[in-house]
Amino acid sequence: RATLAKELDSGRLALRRAADRTRFLQDVTGYILSGTGLELPKDTTESSLFAGQLHRRMADHHAKWGEKGPPEGSPDYAEFLRERDELAQDYADLSKSLAEMNLPEVISDPRKVADFQSLQIYAALELNSDTWGRLQPAMSRAYEEGFQRRLNGASRPEQNVAAWEAERGALSQRAYDEILHQLPADKRADFARLYGPSFLWNIKVEGP
Repeated sequence: RATLAKELDSGRLALRRAADRTRFLQDVTGYILSGTGLELPKDTTESSLFAGQLHRRMADHHAKWGEKGPPEGSPDYAEFLRERDELAQDYADLSKSLAEMNLPEVISDPRKVADFQSLQIYAALELNSDTWGRLQPAMSRAYEEGFQRRLNGASRPEQNVAAWEAERGALSQRAYDEILHQLPADKRADFARLYGPSFLWNIKVEGP
């Protein structure tokens, strides 16, 4: 019985998460289609910084409310919805901005994708320019090597995919360790929480 109750709770939680994410994406779509209140970043640099800030806010929102979120109808639930609505608006801004700036062109160039992601991390971790200047070369080296070894997404092979993914993972882990070493001690936990060892190539911001 205990096992059955646990499975039922897990199933209800999964359905609640799926419903919350569906509503969030519906809100995002609505804001994009209406264009109401959109304040788009003006260029790739602004988009990078905005993406990093939004990534942190998404993660903080999830950490604050947990897997289940507050009970529906409670005062906390009203605050939860208000925060989610603000995130949906900003997510819509970012999505439209990325669509207009030709993201595929960015991710096809190792220098551009390194700059884009390093600026995301700069904003998400609230780094100073000196620290960013130390981690940016590590990002550039990792992406240059990744492109030379054909580990970028466009070079995904049709065969031996598991081995290719393992190589990508190993490169990402090495870059993660190097960047973690470059960061001040008070920023390392945030880097681990917000990005983790598989951060390389992953420049998208996911909804809560």
